[in-house]
Amino acid sequence: MNSSLPRRVRRIIPALLRSEPKGILPAGNYYTMLWAIPETFGGMTSVALERSSAFARRDNRPVEILTFSRDNSGEERERALKAEGRLDKRVSLRNVWEDLSQWSDDELARMKGTAQPVPEAVDDALPRTSGEACEQRTDDVGTVLQTDHYSAGGNLLVIDRQDTKTRGTKGGRLLTLLNSQGEIIGQWRTATAFYKAWLNAVFGNKPSYVIVDSSYAGSLFSTYRKKNVIFCTAMHSNFLENHKTDARRLIRGKFKILRNLDRFDRAITLTHAQQRDMLEHHLSSGNLTVMPNLIRNLKGNAKKPRTKTHGLMLARLTKGKRIDHAIRAVTAACASAPRLQLDICGDGDMHSKLAQQIDANSGGGHITLRGYVSNAKEHFHDASFSLLTSAQEGQPLVILESMSAGCIPIAYDIKYGPSDIITDGVDGFLVPDGDIEALTQAIIRITTMDDAELTTMRRNAIKRAQDFYEATIVEKWAAMFRGCSFDPFQRSQAIANLTSLTVTDTGVAIEASVEDHPWEQTAHTYVSWCLTGTTYYGRTPADFDGTTLRAHIPLSELQLLPAGTLELSADFADGRSFRRTRILADQTPTAAGPFFTSALDDEGQLSLQISKH
Repeated sequence: MNSSLPRRVRRIIPALLRSEPKGILPAGNYYTMLWAIPETFGGMTSVALERSSAFARRDNRPVEILTFSRDNSGEERERALKAEGRLDKRVSLRNVWEDLSQWSDDELARMKGTAQPVPEAVDDALPRTSGEACEQRTDDVGTVLQTDHYSAGGNLLVIDRQDTKTRGTKGGRLLTLLNSQGEIIGQWRTATAFYKAWLNAVFGNKPSYVIVDSSYAGSLFSTYRKKNVIFCTAMHSNFLENHKTDARRLIRGKFKILRNLDRFDRAITLTHAQQRDMLEHHLSSGNLTVMPNLIRNLKGNAKKPRTKTHGLMLARLTKGKRIDHAIRAVTAACASAPRLQLDICGDGDMHSKLAQQIDANSGGGHITLRGYVSNAKEHFHDASFSLLTSAQEGQPLVILESMSAGCIPIAYDIKYGPSDIITDGVDGFLVPDGDIEALTQAIIRITTMDDAELTTMRRNAIKRAQDFYEATIVEKWAAMFRGCSFDPFQRSQAIANLTSLTVTDTGVAIEASVEDHPWEQTAHTYVSWCLTGTTYYGRTPADFDGTTLRAHIPLSELQLLPAGTLELSADFADGRSFRRTRILADQTPTAAGPFFTSALDDEGQLSLQISKH
């Protein structure tokens, strides 16, 4: 059994597993990575929990969910989620702080420090004034400057100072891990480096498969690599900040992930449409894989009597879900369907504003905000239709759950997901994005349809949902994992030195000589560019013969950018190996375009200064 598992897990697994894994998934250890699992959560966390449980059920194997928030106990959340039926018994939650507090000195010794030793850091320990797991020091306005963590046995475990440059002013960090004797085990200059050391200890040297669902965790670990770990990131939503108006500004919360997709073994999109769009942006050199969300069979009954006018909406009450559109459409539809009722299950920062909108539109007798409901998807069995009015999605889990229960979905035809699932008029309805009048008419139509026609649509919806049941999707994951390689990473210290920069009628031609690049072959080469201080990013494919790199950045790309400094780099990708290096120059090129000039910084790194146009 994996010796890196916490003691509590090693005790319970033998009682849970009376036989070996079935072999559906390749041999190895399986992990899901989230930052935390809050008391109330949305679709991304639901997907991660459901997939983890499906892996465990289908293959009779343990699966661990790794979390990092110190306010999110693994053991307590695990018990609660299993009590709610959200986690299979073979799935366990594991939190870094809870883990370390329970480890023995020998287990803690696996944490390898990366900072230069600072022995005097032990003198920074705060006085123990309570029996809590943490002691903190703050400045006058409450900014945390130091946190001391204690083990389950009451020993000082971690000293985390965040004012190492000037005491009393936040800036500079040092995390110091201690054993039970108060001796330093290791030190780290960033929390990310500290967490990576924990991950290395957790994974050990066994073949491991990791799926990172959290954008925050994925951003922290976008450069994490380990030979024995297949490291995957899942894209649960759109990759552009605004796909309608800005074709090159990546979504801020996923920016570090998207800039580093080639560092992951696999990047998962939920639909072929998003995969295609991301490939058109050259964000990946070939590791993008489509893996739809999975659902359990909700065993919907197409013939079950339902009130035609009863609708259900499951969504977080946030701006991007555009619940105000649903409220306006239902209010308008009431003129034709006076018994119309819509239950909205979910919570969020828009609750008060939406409640006011319902009252202002006299919708109080027709629309109810139910708040967070832990078993909300079960209510699809009773509802006649569901609504989805989001501005964008990855692949809406609620549509699949609605269809599986025989509840007919009405959804805006957005990027991404609804049109990949729904056949309009057959197993649901697609409405033009943002068209509230069309949404109103779809609601009226479903509330006035013939019973036989409704039954046929419910039957079709249930049948379509079967394509996403866990047996089928788990096998897709298994096939993908079987195709992954544990080949070692090729190291490179490649340097790209500019030899020419020429402005043409259609773009900027760049040529650079490449030194110290030892790979025998390089499957993909690019010139990547990033507008400093923004999330504008792109890549242009380049030709590379082993010594010379040539690329042509189209003016049509540059014209999309606002004013600023465009950093230029050379990217080399081959299998699991990736190298990015800024393009250097001995002197500033004289070439200039209609709205940009070339420039060098103090380190000789090439950039383009984009002017307003």
